[in-house]
Amino acid sequence: MTYSRIEASTADARSVPDFKSRLPFGFPDFDQMLGGGVVRGSTTTLIGPSGVGKTLLELKFLQAGIERNEKCLYFGLYESPERLMAKAESVGIDLRDALKDGRLTIDWHPAV
Repeated sequence: MTYSRIEASTADARSVPDFKSRLPFGFPDFDQMLGGGVVRGSTTTLIGPSGVGKTLLELKFLQAGIERNEKCLYFGLYESPERLMAKAESVGIDLRDALKDGRLTIDWHPAV
């Protein structure tokens, strides 16, 4: 297999994170610990063992973005879109309307 080389591109004003603008998760105490949330335009990785709540935190972050009328993307390798929706609903997070009307996109790439 051949893969194209990944190259850095010149940053412009639109791609530079605005360190003053934060995106909250919707958990006030957690958002306060993060200085208001994650930096808008940054990349954030959640890591940890299975079962610690990474997916639930991501679902809450998606819900908060949808409530701010933002277009949201969930990129996943493990859980199917249907399983993800069921997990969200089990904790009271309803994302189905956002998925239907395009405010939420689920990009699922199963590992196998």
